Amino acid sequence: MRLHVDFGEVSDDGLLTALHESDVEVGEVVFMFDGDGNSCYAVIDSMDGALVYLRPRWETWSSGVLDTRQVSGSGARFAKVAFSGDSGATAVDSPRIRISYA
Repeated sequence: MRLHVDFGEVSDDGLLTALHESDVEVGEVVFMFDGDGNSCYAVIDSMDGALVYLRPRWETWSSGVLDTRQVSGSGARFAKVAFSGDSGATAVDSPRIRISYA
């Protein structure tokens, strides 16, 4: 699932919000993007109706310069994204996507 977000609106607890139009579940991995060509994966932390609270996986950041002031205590690393059925160590699992750290 792809969700449009505003990466400048990270909450104090490190979450982003988005509206969803289809069935999603807490713990599911989704792809987030904005209008400036920035993107990364996130895990759905919680939901409130159509509002989804997302915990970004900043190490999957792409298409721009990551503002590390938003990401305390973590360095930007690239991740290898593999679809289910591929082998490799995983940090985040979903029925659809698995993220393996390079």
